[in-house]
Amino acid sequence: MFGFAAATSRHCASVKSETSRSNGHRSSRWPFLFLEAVRSYLEWNSFPVTWTLCVLTTIDNIGCTRERFRKAKQEMKIIPFRHSRNAMTLFEILLVLLVITVMVGFLLPSHGNRRSRSLTCLNNVRQINLALAMFYQDHANKYPMQLPESDGGTAEFTSSQFTYRHFRVLTNYLGRNPLVFICPADSKLPAANFGTFENTNLSYFINLDADSDRTNGLVFGDEFISVNGARPKGNPVVTWTMKLEWTKSHDKSSQPSGSLGLVDGSARRATNPDLQQLWVKSGQERARFSLPETSE
Repeated sequence: MFGFAAATSRHCASVKSETSRSNGHRSSRWPFLFLEAVRSYLEWNSFPVTWTLCVLTTIDNIGCTRERFRKAKQEMKIIPFRHSRNAMTLFEILLVLLVITVMVGFLLPSHGNRRSRSLTCLNNVRQINLALAMFYQDHANKYPMQLPESDGGTAEFTSSQFTYRHFRVLTNYLGRNPLVFICPADSKLPAANFGTFENTNLSYFINLDADSDRTNGLVFGDEFISVNGARPKGNPVVTWTMKLEWTKSHDKSSQPSGSLGLVDGSARRATNPDLQQLWVKSGQERARFSLPETSE
């Protein structure tokens, strides 16, 4: 029996030794040393004492385990969130949103105004072309520049200083509002009335030789046009082999473009390639363009 008690006591001591080494626990080693000394003294004297020592060793191990758990829990405490000094405050976010809103407010109206001016110019061309078509039907299929003044036309006024006269005869079809002859994107100012209407109040050129038999022919259009790369003056004679181009655009777009009134009564916006294609397809071999003499 004493041998069994000794073996049991040694086993309890070995468990205690391995547990202490594996967990790295050093602070509670003195109870173990004390128990080890008592065990050595009493291990051959009493079996109950041996079992008591084993129980005490187990209790000590449990205490060590609780201590380790407490320390681990402290180490695993979650670090509370702290506001970074680099983060934006609510005031700064609102300030950035305000700046963005102001910038968008400045940019969008500018883009919208250019678009609006471009559409207004095209609408003016439609109104003028409709008036020319009505004049054409009322005057034996003739345009104003193809009829003498005695018949209500302007054939005598082929000089460029009288370009405005070919448009002024359309007052019966357009009303008494000369604003239609000015594109809002043009630097020119509209006339107060048709009594003071001149080239300085006109944004368009006119084809003095417009042929009503050619449905794709040009009748008039925006005045900022060039012929073979040069800005013409007066009444240039243009042939179908010449290159027509716009020198700018009313809507400030990157590609020059302008508005045209065609023989078929339609109005359209055309880029430089469109303008040249329309001119070639018109089949008109020769034409005189009358540009306002005061145009830039």
